[in-house]
Amino acid sequence: MKKKLLSIMTVLLVISGAQNMSAQTDVTAQYLQNPDFEGAYEVQTYPKDDRAIYEPEGWTVTLDPLNENDMSILKTTDLAAGTFGGFTVNDEATRGEQTYWFRYRWGAKQTLKLSQSIENLPAGVYRLTADVLNYGGDYNQTTMLYAGQYAQSRASVSTSKGDDWNTVSCDFYVEETGNVEVGFSATNSDAAVERIFAVDNFKLYRLDAEEPTVDTPVDMTGCIVNPCFDSKNTNGWTSTTGAQNRTIASNKGGAITGYFYENWNGQAYSGTIEQTVNNLPLGVYTLRLAAFRVGGSGNTYAFANEDMTLITTEDGAWYEVETKVTDGTLTFGVKSVDGGCNWTGVDNAILTYKGAGLAFYIDQLTQLRETAANLKNSENAMSSVCRSALEEALSATESVEEKVEALNEAILLLSKAINAANTSIANYMIFSNGTIATDALDNWSCTTGNTFHINTWSNEGETDGSNMITPFLENWVGSGSLLNNGTIAYTLEKMEPGCIYTVTALVRVLNEGGAATTGLSMFANGTKNEITEGEACDKGFYGVYSITGTVDENGVLQFGFEVQDATFNWLAIKDVTIAPYATPVAYDFVPTVNPEEGVV
Repeated sequence: MKKKLLSIMTVLLVISGAQNMSAQTDVTAQYLQNPDFEGAYEVQTYPKDDRAIYEPEGWTVTLDPLNENDMSILKTTDLAAGTFGGFTVNDEATRGEQTYWFRYRWGAKQTLKLSQSIENLPAGVYRLTADVLNYGGDYNQTTMLYAGQYAQSRASVSTSKGDDWNTVSCDFYVEETGNVEVGFSATNSDAAVERIFAVDNFKLYRLDAEEPTVDTPVDMTGCIVNPCFDSKNTNGWTSTTGAQNRTIASNKGGAITGYFYENWNGQAYSGTIEQTVNNLPLGVYTLRLAAFRVGGSGNTYAFANEDMTLITTEDGAWYEVETKVTDGTLTFGVKSVDGGCNWTGVDNAILTYKGAGLAFYIDQLTQLRETAANLKNSENAMSSVCRSALEEALSATESVEEKVEALNEAILLLSKAINAANTSIANYMIFSNGTIATDALDNWSCTTGNTFHINTWSNEGETDGSNMITPFLENWVGSGSLLNNGTIAYTLEKMEPGCIYTVTALVRVLNEGGAATTGLSMFANGTKNEITEGEACDKGFYGVYSITGTVDENGVLQFGFEVQDATFNWLAIKDVTIAPYATPVAYDFVPTVNPEEGVV
């Protein structure tokens, strides 16, 4: 049965009412409980003589962390009402007698959420609005209206007390009748500053558009985590460039406004600044973002899935990419190839959904069946499990009813098999030369919390005998400190279960404080060997080390290095290779191998 998808979006905040993308019908009374907070309410928890947290009828209030000093009110006779002096607490003409007010407790970083579930909301396009007052110094106080898992819109911030209310609007698309959680979320990440917000008058409208189309697109920017970086962090985004500086900056203009995510390096690099969104409805999307690129001899692109637009400006400019989502997943951002730049940045990502009619689904199914058949019949090395999955998917989708639900189910089945096959093929391609890249962070992960990047500038390896010449992987903290516990791992998926491989790497371990270097092991799935000695170099040692591991029943082989109670501050890794434990025979690509019995 088709998985029910709630497809949602965010629109730009507007003052004095929400903008129409089409005609709308007010369905508030039909679906929302106590939307204006005029109903009964009660003390939720921790009442004191002068403060309490109140829970309005029909709403669930969640506050974390919570203690007896927290406070909210709904009208001027409630406990702690005097705390909200200087604000227009109630305005009967526009907000009735009751409004939900909350004050963040000093010294605590808190998140408060008011929510309710709309049961059996019919398929269609909707608009949720609410009146919001958000008082604080900056965007560290994130105050959001939301519908479902992704749809969200942020309330603008007032830095002075007063009757400074905004109407916040959040549109969302329900692909199939189902339950939708709606509400209001507020987070205070700066406990040293006073924060107050208020919310009232929720409204729910059904828009005339039955579904998104090219003529009536739906803005789904709410699916993007942290699209404009105003929160001054990179939450939701990842970087694979290995650039020396991967952080928030504010020294560009044009289409880049305020804070943006930059990657900078002394030399040109390749890789991506990207984000992946899952559970999207199938169809056509347009990504729009602000970006720039500086330096390098290759190219840098704005990209969405496999589609790209060349970035040509050194100042912030708008770039647009149209793409298709065929498996519910969209990966997007900025991509540099062949040393495309040494400085790039991204900001203000906007995502628009143009829908998918019956013709789209039929066309996608036809294309995917052709792709799956070509992969199944190709000579590309892949695991037998993946090749069998292609065969099963082709058989199951040979005759599909021309209805959206059936076509969608077939597309998702084929997409899953194709993606698994492509992952398997890409991983087996490593065996063409046996080399794992250490000049990029693709497939590498690090849990130590120490700096983990590609070193392109150190020259110690040219003179200390280690041959640890740039570029190489580096896990590092400053002299006088020690590496935290954790792992640096490379993961291969969709491999043949039971096959055994040997991984080899050049490793250098340094303690710049001069003490002995212990606390490092090399691992491959269930196998782990401690690295205790090697060729001496200044303040440490180096050597070429190997380990053998077996692909698990899920087709995964993870190998790398474990840091545990380290007495060193610098770990460098280069020349990582992988090879079958024994000479392979014809079995898709890699045989099942037993070290004692040989090739099976």
